Amino acid sequence: RQRGWSAIINDHLVTRALSLVSLVIGALTGCMGMALASVTSWVSDFGDAALVLAFFVPFICGLASSMILLSVVASAVDTVIVSFAESPLEMERNHPGLYTQMVRAWRQAFPEEFR
Repeated sequence: RQRGWSAIINDHLVTRALSLVSLVIGALTGCMGMALASVTSWVSDFGDAALVLAFFVPFICGLASSMILLSVVASAVDTVIVSFAESPLEMERNHPGLYTQMVRAWRQAFPEEFR
């Protein structure tokens, strides 16, 4: 906490970035659904709402699937950051290569803060 880790952890930058990736995946999936609907007749029974339905059903499926899958990545990143912030000696002992990479990256980003 004395090095400012709580601000980094509380900011949830990774979670926000992965949420944006999930939104883009959902939009791309929705666009693919619209393209499929214009080529085939799988939603033609819905009349005027066919293209809207062809977008939103795949959008919701793509968004939900990607959010579930990317939540595992977010949890893994949070685990690594917390283990580096809370017990750096344990991380250095158990994962020396990852610890060295994180120290180098931190020193490049914040040379005055990390000593």
